[in-house]
Amino acid sequence: MFARVIRFDGISEAEWKVGDGFFREDFLPMAMSTTGFDGALLLVDRERGSVLSLTLWTSREALEATDGLARRFLGQYAAVSGSEPVVETFEIAHAELPGRPPR
Repeated sequence: MFARVIRFDGISEAEWKVGDGFFREDFLPMAMSTTGFDGALLLVDRERGSVLSLTLWTSREALEATDGLARRFLGQYAAVSGSEPVVETFEIAHAELPGRPPR
């Protein structure tokens, strides 16, 4: 299992609302229709203006298959927010998720 972690800092409340809508309405439908998508979290720290997106993929190949689309969406949001994302990929060494077997 692999994760793509995307972080934006310095996001205003208005930019957060745009990003939240973008994540739910544009990115998630694409991700959910992609073979190998295994879940997503969108985290926000309103006081610091930080947003963290975490998407889970069954394999590195599944994650990499969405790189181009993810970067296109990120570029659009960066243009709106004026903030460049930090994008990282991690192999998940262990996950304990209720209702799912440990990995």
